[in-house]
Amino acid sequence: MISAVLCVLLVVSTFASALFIAMETEHDCGGEECHICECIELCEAILQQVGTALPIVTASLIFSVISIALNSMDGGVLCPKTPVSQKIRLND
Repeated sequence: MISAVLCVLLVVSTFASALFIAMETEHDCGGEECHICECIELCEAILQQVGTALPIVTASLIFSVISIALNSMDGGVLCPKTPVSQKIRLND
């Protein structure tokens, strides 16, 4: 649950940063200490950090999807059936 909330927050902050940059590109700059320019620089930093983390996020997402798919299969690829898991008693 926590990871889903963090994922949603990451996506929302990324889209909000891109939207803010797009909307404020033609702003009336107030000089060296322009607050809008400072916000644009922060948004660009957020987008750059997300861009560098994209391969790691993609690899972890692919690994998660593959492991969920393998666990949900009937054959039990990750946990093969054994006599113990099937509760078979072996008397010699």
